[in-house]
Amino acid sequence: MPADRSKIKRGQNYRKMLPWLTLVIVFATVFAVYRWAAPPKLAFSNISNGGEHQVITLHNSEFRHVVDGHVQWQLTADLVAAKRPASGVTHMIANAVLNNIHNAKVFAPPSSTRGTSKEDARPAMAFSAGTGAYSVGASGVLGSDIAKYGLAQWNFTLSSGVRLSTAQREQITAPSLSLVQYISRQTGKVQQEVICQQGATISKGTTSVHAVNLHYHPSLQSASASDGVTITIRPSKGKQSVFNTSTAFWTLRDSTVRCPNQVTGMLDGYAITANNVSLNAKVHTIAANSASINMEAVPSHENIPGAQPANSPGKSPHTKGNSTPLAGYAIVTFNPLSGNQSKGLYRGYNFTYVHKDETAKGDYAVWNSRDQLLTAKGHLVYDSNDYGATCSSAQVNRRTHERIFEGTVILTIKPRKLNGTSAGTAVSPPSTAAGNSSNQEARDHDIIVHCDKVVFSSITRIAKLTGHLLFLQNYVDKKGKKISRNATAEYAVYDDNEQTLTLYPPVRYHDSEGEVLATDDPLVISTRTNDESFTGKATTIFIPDSVLKESRTNSSQPEKSSQHPPSIEPKNKPRSIATGGH
Repeated sequence: MPADRSKIKRGQNYRKMLPWLTLVIVFATVFAVYRWAAPPKLAFSNISNGGEHQVITLHNSEFRHVVDGHVQWQLTADLVAAKRPASGVTHMIANAVLNNIHNAKVFAPPSSTRGTSKEDARPAMAFSAGTGAYSVGASGVLGSDIAKYGLAQWNFTLSSGVRLSTAQREQITAPSLSLVQYISRQTGKVQQEVICQQGATISKGTTSVHAVNLHYHPSLQSASASDGVTITIRPSKGKQSVFNTSTAFWTLRDSTVRCPNQVTGMLDGYAITANNVSLNAKVHTIAANSASINMEAVPSHENIPGAQPANSPGKSPHTKGNSTPLAGYAIVTFNPLSGNQSKGLYRGYNFTYVHKDETAKGDYAVWNSRDQLLTAKGHLVYDSNDYGATCSSAQVNRRTHERIFEGTVILTIKPRKLNGTSAGTAVSPPSTAAGNSSNQEARDHDIIVHCDKVVFSSITRIAKLTGHLLFLQNYVDKKGKKISRNATAEYAVYDDNEQTLTLYPPVRYHDSEGEVLATDDPLVISTRTNDESFTGKATTIFIPDSVLKESRTNSSQPEKSSQHPPSIEPKNKPRSIATGGH
């Protein structure tokens, strides 16, 4: 009986263990099928020693390199042809030829201070390529390059549609590149580097950098580019910007691209030439020691600054050939420049504005590319062939074609030359032009205008002058006499097409000769060369005898006639009259 009870108890125990045994058999079967179907994994340390120069060929296999239990890289390839080193080393392969590389991962070298961590277990880079070659150490051009910095441990040479991405979402595309791991001579640490010498593009977010030569350091998250460098920034707002230069350094951690040499290209749709440029690709800002921005639209692709290689000699982005300025260009230069591409605002100090014959300089200016508005402040000086001005603030609106000068404006109206040396469209007077010799000579000298504000339209060529208006003219005539003329008005309008200045009442005029004029009606003054005539109604006029005698003497000459009406008597007293000329 005790024996029967023991058998019954053992049978009950077997029945209890049966479900667990079934589960174990099922899992073992699944694992066996998986191992049979999966491609074989090959670790260098597990390859059996078959002799020197052994060739190993694997199809659709996962290939990996393990050192001290740390996977340095792994990949899957359709074909692997590998050779052992000739020195009899059994734990590594000297070189391998790879085809159709995919699912390739490179792990960051473990830190000697913290050992292997979860961070080390994550791939630092992933890549794919049509073909590639692996070798221990480095040789050829790559070997001589790396030898400057340290001792190479291993390297990949990849070609045919190479794509590489990093854990920080940087992307590199290139026809070929080299990936090398070496021990730094300076720090003694193991480092990795991506080297491209046949053209490559690295991109992150809205920014990309293309260059003939590109070096990328994964641990530092930095890239250096040289030869034919093109930087492209695509902001969420605004137009794409493209910059060409010879050298650039991109710190991807803070999204900063630095260009120590001259930069040409397009900034927010406008041509730019700058020196020592710093670009922040994250917030889309720009800073430069000096920069020139063309505020006109670029007429064609052939004239786009930077369309030619950055190192092309004798080419300026604002010229045709070597020196001829492009028509219609309006250049503003800042020293230095800072701006925000997303907002379209660019500001700088010690600026210079050049457009055709116009030049303006000042302490500070802001260029709003969205509104096409240049606002300037501080010790402003404006000059052209026909006009000059100083003021404390100004605006140039490229959209409305208006120029506004404000704050203690001093405007100089320059004389027009008949020989064509001036850029102004002076109208030659007829041979019978009215006027005495003093009036003809007066127009050969500058007219100084003091006011609070000037608004000038480059389309209509009409300027309006307002606020504490004062006209002055001081010169020495041909006889050596000092002449001073003074006029005031409520406001004035200058028509550059007709070369007329209209003074609006109350108008007051006097000069050093004793002439006095007052009117409560608009007074039109012709500013043409040799034809300075008045048109309007004068309520009060005073003319000294000496002036009238000179006028009558001149009127007796056949080639000249007096501007003064014959009804004015030669008396030294005020007289109220209505006249059509003065």
